[in-house]
Amino acid sequence: MPDRSESIAKHAALRFVVVSDIPADHKRVLISVLTQALRDDDAAELRVKSDAQARPPWAPEDVVQLQSLLEQKVARSWQHADEILMGVAAQLHREPRDVRSKATQLGLGRAVDYAVAKAEIVASD
Repeated sequence: MPDRSESIAKHAALRFVVVSDIPADHKRVLISVLTQALRDDDAAELRVKSDAQARPPWAPEDVVQLQSLLEQKVARSWQHADEILMGVAAQLHREPRDVRSKATQLGLGRAVDYAVAKAEIVASD
């Protein structure tokens, strides 16, 4: 991924070429090359961001650990749910949204989502 200063330099070069008195054939080629370079830079940046956000699959031992961490827990408030979620996410080295999603899928959402906990309490009454 190119650094910020290189991207700024390419943008500046493109602006220069657009307003310069270079012959039209050469100008067209230079604009095309610079535009493609900027598109490639943007695509590389998106790939890096996408790779950083890639979610590894849940291994069976991760699921067992998640279940053991959340088994008897019920969120008492939004803050408590967030504290539990952040603690479990840190222990499992996963994004909080992934942990919340998997916990909900396993029927353990009451520990990491106060809305789920509250709905279960209302339903049991």
